[in-house]
Amino acid sequence: MLAPVIRSLLISGGALQIIGISFAALGIRRLRKNWTTLPGLFRRSKNILGQIFKTVVRFLRRIFNLRPKTILATMAGSSSAVSGVRADLTVSRAPRPQSLLQQLDWFADRIADLTTENDNLRKDLATISQRQEEADTFTRHELEQMDHDFRSKLTNLAAGGLQIQTWGVCFLIVGTLLTVWGSALR
Repeated sequence: MLAPVIRSLLISGGALQIIGISFAALGIRRLRKNWTTLPGLFRRSKNILGQIFKTVVRFLRRIFNLRPKTILATMAGSSSAVSGVRADLTVSRAPRPQSLLQQLDWFADRIADLTTENDNLRKDLATISQRQEEADTFTRHELEQMDHDFRSKLTNLAAGGLQIQTWGVCFLIVGTLLTVWGSALR
């Protein structure tokens, strides 16, 4: 008389355990997908198998000496500079003056050149600081957008993945209890 009840308790308990584990796994998957850029289990195992394959191929090449005969080495260089900034270096030597008047003329020309260069540098600095202000404004807007996105993800987290995980744990507990009670009634 109790056999059908016990059997139904065991079956329903096992089914609830499976459903609970599935819900918990789905919630964990959603959390990982929303909050990390880490690969999931399938992609991670695919990457590991790819690394194992590359290691085996490298090992076989070393054993059978299947290395390519030509080796190509390239070198590249790069330089980084702040855009909009320019630096010029001018080295000039005053000609030997014939007289004090020529020397004063040369110094007056040099002062005029330096004044022009100074004005150009001030204009460049004004342009750079204007660009910096624009970049700061853009960055401020970007940070506000990132804050909004973060808050919406946090809301989705509270409503999405954790809720599914909680249901999964509840189903798992109820399923375990039903299975234990069914086994105890035997």
